[in-house]
Amino acid sequence: MIVVHCNKNLCREREYIFDCIFHDFWQVDYEIKYEKRTDIEIEFADKRLYVADTFLQMREDAWLTFATLPQQPLTHVMVPEEYGACVTNRDLPVIYGGSSAKLFAPDDRHCTLDIFGSALFMLTRYEEVVKKERDALDRFSAMDSLAYQEGFLERPIINEYLEILWHWLSRHIQGLKRKDRQFYIMPTHDVDNPFWSWSVGWPHRVRVLAGDILKRRDIVSLKEHLGYIANAVSGNFTADPNNTFDMIMDISEAHGLTSHFYFMTAQGRDEKDGNYDIMHPEMVKLARRMLDRGHKIGIHPGFGSKDTAKLIKTDADKLRQMTIAERLPVESFGGRQHFLHWSAPATWQYYEEAGITYDTTLSYADHIGFRCGICYDYPVYNVVTHERYKLREYPLEVMECSGLEEQYMNLNHEEMLYRCRRLKEKTEKYKGTFVILWHNTSFMNQKDMGLYKEILK
Repeated sequence: MIVVHCNKNLCREREYIFDCIFHDFWQVDYEIKYEKRTDIEIEFADKRLYVADTFLQMREDAWLTFATLPQQPLTHVMVPEEYGACVTNRDLPVIYGGSSAKLFAPDDRHCTLDIFGSALFMLTRYEEVVKKERDALDRFSAMDSLAYQEGFLERPIINEYLEILWHWLSRHIQGLKRKDRQFYIMPTHDVDNPFWSWSVGWPHRVRVLAGDILKRRDIVSLKEHLGYIANAVSGNFTADPNNTFDMIMDISEAHGLTSHFYFMTAQGRDEKDGNYDIMHPEMVKLARRMLDRGHKIGIHPGFGSKDTAKLIKTDADKLRQMTIAERLPVESFGGRQHFLHWSAPATWQYYEEAGITYDTTLSYADHIGFRCGICYDYPVYNVVTHERYKLREYPLEVMECSGLEEQYMNLNHEEMLYRCRRLKEKTEKYKGTFVILWHNTSFMNQKDMGLYKEILK
């Protein structure tokens, strides 16, 4: 058994990150011994190895203060050749650690990188609690993040740190084994507007029809849109342009994948929300068809819910009530915030209280990449209340809007494909989960749908 010797401050934070790494990620037996020290000693039999401990050496009253953030610009170390396979680039940014230009001391028993502190910092979104900058929609922007500013947002930096740690330990501890992991793709689809004919509301429909007549003078489109509305009135949604769900499931099944569809239940609460009734027979029929085909459904809490426990619980309970009333085989479900509208750590806390089992919000709206620095799902931790939750985070690597939309990265389809494939390759390298978000409305455009298929290949 590994014995971890560490300083006796911030014990709950230390226990969380040690358990996350040794138990959750690796399934390695370990125990913690607290004592007064300035580094972390890892003991196994007669072996003693030492890891830098800088972040969690702070005074407890300094917790969540600006002074505890990493000093920028970050220092870099060159990863030795024998550890080259552990990283995506041997030029490695140091989030926390010593000032040494070397990753390991000459005796190879001291690691200068604060691996545990850096992992805690990234996984808990510590910086998002400390920093107060927000965008126009009250979201923490990629541009304000350490990862973007220091050029590693598209690197799973904590996976790289952990791989270095594992291989270093394995060089000194014979027979050390960790659990096997499998790379897989998790396609997800936020169902903001399931059917054009009624989900967008009458004001929008009237604007579209008026535009067909007055602005575009497009009689063909006018007839088409009127046909969608007429079909909806008669209960026929087959030809509705937003109804791409069978196509989505066909694509997933062709790749041996399970799609996750997140439904909105915040009908009429905010103009940014999808205006549809989750209890409508067509929605129930759609959810049943998804489940019958082996896919998953979950909750997509409405805009403005991120800081309000009652709204998240209300939205989750409405989905729960529908599944119970219709006897759908759903024992538990996860979710994602609409517009990726999320607050650290409040939204996690409210998901936990609402009985939602996982979240998959954490990518930045304005940039694709590894917001949490990792491609593994993990149990979350509240840095304000010092609590570990049952809730798990499945970090989102790619949302199509982030890459393609003009107000965000504004990539063309070729650039988007290249960047997404690179993220996918890095995720596969560490046998992580590649979580991708493609809205059902993005399958209406052949070019966007083709891009999605190419990413999945």
